[in-house]
Amino acid sequence: MLIGIWGEFTAGVPDWKATQITLSKVEAFGKNVEILTYENLSQLVRLVNEEMDAAADEYRERLDGITVELDNVNRRLERLYDAVVIGEETYQDRPCWIVELNAKIPDASYQMRKTWVDKKRYVPLKEELYAKSGKLLKRTELFDFKRVDNRWFPDRMVFKDMLKKGEGTEFIIVSIEFDTNIPEHLLTKAALR
Repeated sequence: MLIGIWGEFTAGVPDWKATQITLSKVEAFGKNVEILTYENLSQLVRLVNEEMDAAADEYRERLDGITVELDNVNRRLERLYDAVVIGEETYQDRPCWIVELNAKIPDASYQMRKTWVDKKRYVPLKEELYAKSGKLLKRTELFDFKRVDNRWFPDRMVFKDMLKKGEGTEFIIVSIEFDTNIPEHLLTKAALR
């Protein structure tokens, strides 16, 4: 008897190579049975380890890419703003730090920003943007966070221009996918029409 080993990892690791492991025939309890021997089991373990190593390498590469992107964002914010935790507050029933960012450069779009950061999930729940005069210009609130592909993402976002009447603009996320291949033809001006 042969055991066929094949399949695919959903993590994006290439399909397993079609590999066959021959079972050894032995007599047990008066019957001929087929079993994995130490040699066959070692081969199976080696194949599984190779696949797991490939998956781990891919995840390490993804994590390295995310770390580089995060470092770039942090460097841009560090060039533009000084950040200080100015307090703690419960917002949306979540314990938060209130982080104040003050502009280092005179022509920053917003002289000061205040962000309410969830202490447990490390995601922003609210941000307020202020003018040089100290006047509140814009407010963004994020609600109903869910875990999507190992990251927290809000189902609802409300953007409000504080200088205008009205409730602002509300985005409701019905479904979302990350790290999905987008066909090239959708990334053209023609596709935007």
